Amino acid sequence: MKKAEEHMIAPSLEKMVRDRDPELTWGQAKQALAGMSNAPKFGGCYKMRASKEASCCKGAHVGYMCPVDCGCCVWTPMCFHHFFPSFIIGMMICNCKDSNMPGAYQITDGKGNVTGLVPIDESKGTVGCFQENVYMNPKGDERKISFYLEK
Repeated sequence: MKKAEEHMIAPSLEKMVRDRDPELTWGQAKQALAGMSNAPKFGGCYKMRASKEASCCKGAHVGYMCPVDCGCCVWTPMCFHHFFPSFIIGMMICNCKDSNMPGAYQITDGKGNVTGLVPIDESKGTVGCFQENVYMNPKGDERKISFYLEK
């Protein structure tokens, strides 16, 4: 294979997840979910890790998320410790099932902030958390991952 062709081959999703690649997109996550034989169920406790090139905390473990599957939604209590080492902030969001993508969950708040959760690694149960604001330059399927949620 020629060197020019090697640069045009996209990295595998498995490698992107393992490396916490900041370039993983919502569209790629949707494709991964569609290819899963049995999408992992949400539950248990996940470490929230920023992508390896996040501007605030490159690859750092920033907190925990312990999603509860309520049937039609996933309730996601979270706590962050990276930004406030001596103070924990609790956040709770209820993400509804995405009717266009079975196995994924999304919520849009009144300010246009969209949070989407989608399984991205069937064997390890890793979940991608994708966020954007629909009023400020929305990217849709090209929005990049915000956090990797690892079991």
